[in-house]
Amino acid sequence: MKVREAYQRTIGKRFQFAAWMFEQAGFSKEEAKARGRLMVTSLMGDSSTGLKAQGDWEKVIEREHAILVRK
Repeated sequence: MKVREAYQRTIGKRFQFAAWMFEQAGFSKEEAKARGRLMVTSLMGDSSTGLKAQGDWEKVIEREHAILVRK
């Protein structure tokens, strides 16, 4: 049970911080929250799937970045 609580607390803080970053970039609160969640889950997925082992990993990151910050 303590592990679940720690995980939920940690992921919640990551979502909050990511949303704050997008708000600072000029997105509405709702848009920032959605983009923040997308960014965090994308980065977590990339770290577990070995993205850097792919030859075009830099292009993948650039594409994801462009999608996240486009208004």
